[in-house]
Amino acid sequence: MTYSIAQAFDDWVEFDRLWASTAQRFGDESFYMSAVHEYGRPAVELGIGYGRMAAHTRPDIGIDVSADSLARCPATVKAPVQLLHEDFRSYRLEEPAALSYAPLNSFNHIIDSDTRVQCFANVRANTRPEGVLLFDSYVISEQQMRAINQVVVNPAQNAQVSLHKTEKIIDFEQWISENHGYADFLKDDGSVRQRKYYQGPRRIYIPPHQFAIELGRAGWYVEKLWGGFEREPLRESSTKQIWLAVNH
Repeated sequence: MTYSIAQAFDDWVEFDRLWASTAQRFGDESFYMSAVHEYGRPAVELGIGYGRMAAHTRPDIGIDVSADSLARCPATVKAPVQLLHEDFRSYRLEEPAALSYAPLNSFNHIIDSDTRVQCFANVRANTRPEGVLLFDSYVISEQQMRAINQVVVNPAQNAQVSLHKTEKIIDFEQWISENHGYADFLKDDGSVRQRKYYQGPRRIYIPPHQFAIELGRAGWYVEKLWGGFEREPLRESSTKQIWLAVNH
């Protein structure tokens, strides 16, 4: 069966929503809220999904390839947002964005480098002069990647549900993985009432130098590269890379 990123996120959205509602916050909400205030509007969320981040940032426009995710978005955001069921490579805006932002590693789900360049170029084409692109991504070593391969973790639990997640590396040369998960829905006594399985999207781990090349190919000027949501410098020990690119 041919892999489809849209279908993968359609299948994964329920697990993702359960995870977000059960776990503590991801630590990125205030960062992107501040960005919308700092860089202005129109603000566009790339990969809005079911609205986890948008409930805090209240973007003007949200774009996603997953129809099922977008269908859940209004109930999460509870604010007017124009939702576009579009590909990052081809969407068009009536008014160019002042800020386009992509939280929670959205570009890691675009496996092919040339496709990411097309996405970056199209975002730039829909961004006003001096407008910005802001996104985050993982930083991981090969040793860390091998250590997490097919290890089941329990990322979140409450009285109603216990979530389990595993990441399977399907290509060690390109650092491509596939998410899998299951949810145990619990009875009042803590025993399992129902177990439901989910197959999630693939993602690729992209080193900082690769993003720098791709952003340059798409015509962006990289203004900042941080190593965390407190805007600290990128270090060898950083687990995040956060990019701020400007449409000069």
